[in-house]
Amino acid sequence: MNNNESNYDIIQNNNYEQNNDYNNQTASDNNVNNSNMNNINLNKDNKNWLIILIIFIIVLILGVILLLNSSKKNNQNNLTDETTSSNEVDNQNNSESNNQNDKYDYTINDVFKITGHKIYVNVPDRYFNDVEYGYSQLFTYGDEYAVTVTGIDEQYDDLTLDNAFEKCERSYKNSLMSHARIGDISITKKEEVTINGIPMIRITGTYPSDDYIGTNLYTVGYLFVYDGIPCSIRGIVFKQEQPEEYIAAITKLVDKMIYTVRDTK
Repeated sequence: MNNNESNYDIIQNNNYEQNNDYNNQTASDNNVNNSNMNNINLNKDNKNWLIILIIFIIVLILGVILLLNSSKKNNQNNLTDETTSSNEVDNQNNSESNNQNDKYDYTINDVFKITGHKIYVNVPDRYFNDVEYGYSQLFTYGDEYAVTVTGIDEQYDDLTLDNAFEKCERSYKNSLMSHARIGDISITKKEEVTINGIPMIRITGTYPSDDYIGTNLYTVGYLFVYDGIPCSIRGIVFKQEQPEEYIAAITKLVDKMIYTVRDTK
């Protein structure tokens, strides 16, 4: 009986040990499984954070690109606005300049014949008053400036251009007496030119005047000999201030008229 009880105890102990071993193994397996699950979850979390980080970086890069494009577009718009503004100013200046040029771009459709000679020249057909003084015809634009066409009523043989200037000078000065009493010319530029086959001298210079104290009056013109007749086409500015636009206007007018000199109407 005792032996049987002893064997039973031994069997019970073995079973208890086996159960403990099984339980321990099961616990160990559960711990391993839990550890693996934790690792899996950790890997998932790391992967999620990685995805979030990548998305954040992409969004950041796109934001920078959009910001740069916006800045570039604003710069282009500013440049366009500045260019447009500059063009508008240029167009306005050009328009004003063109209007100014048109204002002084006189038409010369009237034809003047130098008295006693078959010498013709086109003269202003508007805005100018014309008066005859001896051998000269004076075309005045108010009290601002004037152009004079002179043809001496005497024919010369082998007359030089310098002699032609001397012959015309007295008549030219007399034609201006009612506007300005002038002294001797101070020539600032003198050049020989040929226009329409006619040798000429083109001069620019100034005249002192007792009527415009402290001011030298600008003059520009051409001297030439046509069929032995000393001739000149001269312009002068009367104003005390000698405005540049008046100087430009009379110069342009004289330069235009000289190209119309001819022997037929």
